Amino acid sequence: MGIGDWVLGIGQNDKRERSIRIENNGGFNFHFAFKKNGADYLKISPDSATFTKGNKTIVTLILLPLNKINLSNHKISLNIISGPTYTFLFNAKPRSPQIIFNSIKYNFGPCYVMRQPVPNTQIITVKNMDKEALIIESDYKNKQYLEVFLSTGQVILPY
Repeated sequence: MGIGDWVLGIGQNDKRERSIRIENNGGFNFHFAFKKNGADYLKISPDSATFTKGNKTIVTLILLPLNKINLSNHKISLNIISGPTYTFLFNAKPRSPQIIFNSIKYNFGPCYVMRQPVPNTQIITVKNMDKEALIIESDYKNKQYLEVFLSTGQVILPY
């Protein structure tokens, strides 16, 4: 069973997948079950199944952290019921996206109270210097005095 490169550079909300092929070349049916310690951001699908002889399946390991993580030798076990147990060590290291803003602060100058205020617009440019496309989102709620126009799930291609 080849697992390839399990060391992942992963950022917050990045999704990474790895697949494992399981084959039953024996003369009997068997049942398998995966076991992992915690790590809600790590999903295994399917995590258990029964195989008839001669069949195979692909099991997908999905890593989707909601914040920066650093996994070092996280154990995942594949248990064959009434058979051997295979242990995988899973490593994931955080990385920060390589983005550049044209400005990180802006001085709006003096603000005067007027019956009909004159809008002041500032454009912030974001450059993606990473190797992969990035998704930029904001959880900022627009206020009467400040609005941010950013489409949900805006994709920024590498520069």
